[in-house]
Amino acid sequence: MQDFQAPMSSETPLAVPGPGLLTDIDPVRGSLVDAVVSLTMTWDHEGRCTAARIGTEAHLDTSEAALRGDGWLDVLHPAERIRARERLGQVLAGGPGREEQVRLSDGERWAILRIQGIDHLGRRVDPLPAAAAASAAGRADPCAGAAGVLIDATHSFGATARMARLVEGFNRLGRPDEIVRAMLDEGVDVLRGHTATLHVLSEAGDELVSAGSAGLPAELVDERYGRIPLSAPVPASEVVRTGETVVVSTDEERRARYPDLDRLGIVFDPAFVVVPLKDAQGLPFGAMAVGFPEERPLAAGDRGFLEDVAAQCALALDRARLADAAERAQDHLGFLDALSATLSSNLQIDTALGQLAGLTVPRIADWCVVRLIESPAHPEPMVGVAHVEPGQVEHLTRLVHRIPRDLGESGELRDALTAGRPLIRGSRGAVMLGPLFDDPEDRAAMDAVGVDGIAIFPLRARGRLLGAIGFGNRPGRTLGAAEVELATAAAARAAVIVDNARLFHEQSAVARALQDGLLPGSLPEIPGVELGARYRAAGHGLDVGGDFYDAFQADANWWIIAVGDVCGHGVEAATITGLARHTIRSAALDGVMPSIVLARLNEMLLRSAAERDDDERAPMSPRFCTVLVGAVQSTERGVDIILCSGGHPLPLVRRSVGRVDPVGVSGTLLGVTDEVALVDTVVHLDPGESLLCYTDGVTDRRAGRRTFGEEGIVKALLQGKSLSADELARLVEAEALGFVDDLPADDMAVLALRAAPRA
Repeated sequence: MQDFQAPMSSETPLAVPGPGLLTDIDPVRGSLVDAVVSLTMTWDHEGRCTAARIGTEAHLDTSEAALRGDGWLDVLHPAERIRARERLGQVLAGGPGREEQVRLSDGERWAILRIQGIDHLGRRVDPLPAAAAASAAGRADPCAGAAGVLIDATHSFGATARMARLVEGFNRLGRPDEIVRAMLDEGVDVLRGHTATLHVLSEAGDELVSAGSAGLPAELVDERYGRIPLSAPVPASEVVRTGETVVVSTDEERRARYPDLDRLGIVFDPAFVVVPLKDAQGLPFGAMAVGFPEERPLAAGDRGFLEDVAAQCALALDRARLADAAERAQDHLGFLDALSATLSSNLQIDTALGQLAGLTVPRIADWCVVRLIESPAHPEPMVGVAHVEPGQVEHLTRLVHRIPRDLGESGELRDALTAGRPLIRGSRGAVMLGPLFDDPEDRAAMDAVGVDGIAIFPLRARGRLLGAIGFGNRPGRTLGAAEVELATAAAARAAVIVDNARLFHEQSAVARALQDGLLPGSLPEIPGVELGARYRAAGHGLDVGGDFYDAFQADANWWIIAVGDVCGHGVEAATITGLARHTIRSAALDGVMPSIVLARLNEMLLRSAAERDDDERAPMSPRFCTVLVGAVQSTERGVDIILCSGGHPLPLVRRSVGRVDPVGVSGTLLGVTDEVALVDTVVHLDPGESLLCYTDGVTDRRAGRRTFGEEGIVKALLQGKSLSADELARLVEAEALGFVDDLPADDMAVLALRAAPRA
């Protein structure tokens, strides 16, 4: 809205001789011409229309008589009437002429309303000076009346208004799919189109993907025009390649320029325009095609308007795409972090595979299967499965186990996994997987599971193929670009975590086998004596511990027990542990006292260290150990034990009177010096009394400043006064483990001996 200054001289009067009579006024020089005027009017000083004339080109559903008084306001849209009356009042009060853009009553037509004040002779009244204009309502000499004209401007202002409403609508929308729908519905309506399609570049940038259509069957468009190679000789691809608008005015022109379109089997409008959708940098990322029902050339103004609409659509869509991509990336990152955290918290390979499948359903797809390649350690495939319907898990498990190791005749799948690339089928996944299953029950299981769209990704880590993870949907759910993107990232992360679990599984299996070789397979049965033992490796048990225990028969009357703790972990510690056990066994068979057994062990440790020092090819850290050896004999009065400690924690005895005492004498650490002090001590156990041997991994359990210590063992011994040796060993282990939530930082070994109670 702006002040109206009629571009005419004061010598050119606005001739309005009297009520009911109007002369023509050229719209440029100030006169009105019938050919372009919808309506001319005059008002008296009270604002009542005294005369009105409808132009020959006007399309007003009223009569000139009905326009008099306040009837002329009915021509305007209800929202415009108060403003028009106010503007008329301002002019009549002596204010300057006014020019307004107004909407007509049908809401889809627009006009310019011009009002100019006149005196009692019908001459134009000049506006007041600026200083007095602010108080024009108080003018002593107001206008005698006013004259005006309503000029139809629908072609220019109507399109602009519709554009403004379209942009305003875009600004209220945030999701790309909502904006696409608005572009296809409201945008095409603004353009007066008949049909429309919209395509955007794929993530790979090598093809266009249908984002929606209007006026055409969506299924048909998706099937025949859903994905278009960027190099295809069709308008949408050309527009994105060149960034230039394509205009086709006739069927003949279309057939001449784009003969491949006829092969799509779609009925096209005779005229259409395809405009590029460009991002903020001016780079095309899609194309919008609008069809018109009649053959017609496109005027330059119409083409410009089409491109303006497309530009507004593109900016809104690009903004929403960027926002959606950022939100999706944040959401995906959160999911992947949660996936990594959950899988990493449990390194059991079978559990990890089940968790991996379960976490992705239904987030990515309706079902998921994971299968690792068979190996000598695992001749049967290790799998994980999940389905949105728990009842289908059994069928899915059957299918994944039945897939041939060589993938049968499915060369396509085999080639993809061998090459380390994904295999994605948006639909008809059953056609590809079908050849893998000949059994009718397998095919029935496929039907029950629902195999439509599938995406299979290789699981590769550290340069080797571990297996594959597959996602699938039942009919009715599509595997979209966002799901494929998330599945790709999930497969990459999962491969490393699964490989970690696989390595942990294999290494822990080796560690367990080696550890088992350093411990007795079972404890011997000693007449009149109960034995019980427990062993717990530090951490997850991935490494071989240095703690050990042993029990064996030395001769017809004596049995040997031993508990030891080798410094360190791993292969080197296992080597010393093996040396210690074999030395103890061989020395004990000679019938010597425990102190002599430990002296020989010390000698062997020093000799082994000297041999390692001479071998530059196998440098090893200094190794030493603490060992407790006892010779056990059952008697009529209970059990006699000869004990000797080589730097090892002294065992504890729970007496029948309810007291717990340490027994023995601490000796010298073994493997450090050839001068050792080792003392044999005789201990007697009455029936029902117990002796407990342990390593410092038990007493060193720490919770803040508190340690489990010897006091924790004493408490357990007193609590378990009526327990068997095996139950007592388990109780001590449980109490030590429960003292703190953390996994053991050191190995723990417990050996309990109890004199059999009297019957």
